[in-house]
Amino acid sequence: HLWGQQQENGAWLWLEFGLSPWEADAAFYGASLAALAVGMAGKDYFEHADVQPKVAALKKYLITQFPSQRLHHRAVALWASSKLPGIVSEKDGRHVIDELLNAQEADGGWSLPKLGKKTTGKAAWASHGAFPEGVVSDGYATGLAVLSLKSAGVLPSPLRGKGDDGIGKGVRWLVAHQQKDGT
Repeated sequence: HLWGQQQENGAWLWLEFGLSPWEADAAFYGASLAALAVGMAGKDYFEHADVQPKVAALKKYLITQFPSQRLHHRAVALWASSKLPGIVSEKDGRHVIDELLNAQEADGGWSLPKLGKKTTGKAAWASHGAFPEGVVSDGYATGLAVLSLKSAGVLPSPLRGKGDDGIGKGVRWLVAHQQKDGT
């Protein structure tokens, strides 16, 4: 069904109801999720002769659209590239890793508004509330950043021999802010 809905440009039509990051200017986000799913299906699937042209169109779309995307969308593509090789170059991957690490908040987490910035630094998403009040980072952005960085091979801070930053601090933020019900 996925391939039957693929557009000629390699992407898919996407919901546009304005809910950032999932429904606002998010065709690249959707294509990155498709790449993640295809990659998780395994090499035997994505290298199959019937699927290769469709995967090639998907990769071409992601590669050509990557530079203009918001950090959030590029982080999802970075995660997907750990499952489907060839959608993020090594250079672009290193750049996203650096951007994610530089976007980390002082409290150790990440915030969706910072991930919403475009490569030009304009048009970041606004925060629509924080819990508890006054918290800068959020669980979604922090979880995505940690997952993307870890999938790209970034090691927790103590293993990298650097200060207390990056994945280790992000994981500690998630643990410290998890509710008793698991949320």
